[in-house]
Order: sequence, then C-alpha cells, then structure tokens
Amino acid sequence: MNMEMDNITLKDIVKQKDYKKAYEYLEIHKIRELNSKLEHASLKDIVKQKNYQQAIYYLKMMHDFTYDKNKIWDYKKNKLDNLGQLINKFDKTFVYTNEKMAKYLIKRCNFKENDIVLEPCMGNGAFYDHLPFYVNKDWCELSKGRDFFNYNSKVEYVIGNPPFVPRKLFWRFHLKAMSISTKGIFWLINMLTMNAFTPRRLNQMNKKGWYIQSQHIVNDKRWYGRYVWIHFSRKKNNYYTFKLKPF
Repeated sequence: MNMEMDNITLKDIVKQKDYKKAYEYLEIHKIRELNSKLEHASLKDIVKQKNYQQAIYYLKMMHDFTYDKNKIWDYKKNKLDNLGQLINKFDKTFVYTNEKMAKYLIKRCNFKENDIVLEPCMGNGAFYDHLPFYVNKDWCELSKGRDFFNYNSKVEYVIGNPPFVPRKLFWRFHLKAMSISTKGIFWLINMLTMNAFTPRRLNQMNKKGWYIQSQHIVNDKRWYGRYVWIHFSRKKNNYYTFKLKPF
C-alpha cells in the first residue's frame, strides 16, 4: 500500500479537492463497488456519513469530467466497458449510426419546412446527410472543433445518436438539447440508457416543459441489445407517470 496514502485521510484529500488522489485512495482501500444513487449528494455529506461506496462513484465522475475536463470517456482504461472493447477491436466507426437506419428513423420525424434541425454529434453524418431538403440543418462534432455544449443558438429540433456512456454525460446532452430546442428532440439510445430517466429527472424534464412522446425499438446487427428511437416534445401528456418518493 502507498505510504503516502496511509498517512492522510480521505477528508484531507477532499478538502484539497484532489479528486484523482481521493479516487486512488478509495481504490487502494478496495472499495470498488459503484453506487448510482449518489449523483445529487455532496461529497462532503457522503464522506461525513462514511459512505465510501457512494464516494467512489462520485469521485470517479469528478475525475472523469472535472479533473480533466477535456476527457470524455477513457475506453482503453475502463476494462468493464464493452462498448470500449468493441471500439478497440474494430474502430470508432463502430458507434456510428447505420445510414439505412438513420434514413428510416428520419422518416418518423415530423419536420416542417424551414425548421432548423441540429445534429449535436455528427460523426459520419448519418443523420445530417439525410435530413429533408426543406429544413435548415446544422451540426456539431467535438472531434471537428464544434462542441455542442458551446452551441447557443435556438433550433426547432435536435436529432442524433448521442454519447450515452456514462449516463451522466448523456443527461448533460439532454439538458443542453432541452435548453436550445423549441419543438422537439429525437435520440437514438440503447435500452440501458432509459435508466437515466429516473423519477427525479422525469420531474425535472416535465418542469422544463418537456415530455416523452413515443419510443420506437430498432436493432443493428453490429450492436448488442435493443435500441430506442425516443421522441421528446413540449406537448404535455401522461405517457410516463412516476412517484418521486422512494419506498
């Protein structure tokens, strides 16, 4: 065990805001189980409660997204990430949407003439290149120097296959999309990502005037599991109901 780690406390590390060292501290102490219930608690409260299972999850998120703000997700180091393993086995185009699927899904959208439609992570342009001629289209792609989180113009629709690993990054994408869209959002996500829509988040979304309108299940032979084409709009409905208070 690292002697330096032996002579300091997690509380001291947290006080210094050295999240990388705190994460290492927790790893050394064999506390590896991640607890997704954490998300909105503060690290100070978690440490005070000595709930290290939640703390490691918090610290992992802080390390991945705050300690190195330019780092989206380290597939190579995350041995438990199946998507990362497949990207390493093939190449990054593995995660790009199949063009035939994109064209099929676009036909399910209700775009009107002159609507501004944004694809926030264009990739190979599967959606962008096949949008109807009568809309005004725009795009973002981090690898090409256009960061969706820096896009502040209003659009009618946001459409695409967003990053959905980890869930916290997907939710950031969804919050951003809700802030700039005036009519609707269409996401292609895997079934597991539906877990991101907790009762608290559904409530948050509804308070912002956004509601899930429909879900359409599709398959891609390259990808494992089912995928959902999910449509959000400002039309109020009871498609999803929920109870905020846990049992």
